[in-house]
Amino acid sequence: MDVVKVHARAAVNDVITDEITKCIGGVEASMLLEAKSAAVSAAEAAASRQCELRLSAFEAQLMEQWELRISALEGQVKEAPRGRGKRAKATVIVKSDAKSEEEE
Repeated sequence: MDVVKVHARAAVNDVITDEITKCIGGVEASMLLEAKSAAVSAAEAAASRQCELRLSAFEAQLMEQWELRISALEGQVKEAPRGRGKRAKATVIVKSDAKSEEEE
């Protein structure tokens, strides 16, 4: 969003520069154009650095959250009682025969 603001400012500055060029012309206008160009480049570089810093901070925060979630899940897996998973054998009582059978 900062880069969009910089480009909007640059567009406004272009209009202003054109008007100034019409009024003063010559060397002063070219010096003004160079100064404006340098200012826009510096603003774009600063906005880019700011975006990179925000992105890296967000990535670090996201990684930390995922590491915490993974650790919590690993803890739950270690604490889970054995023999209750999908592959555990279940004893089924068949009422008509009154005996138990094991199914996989």
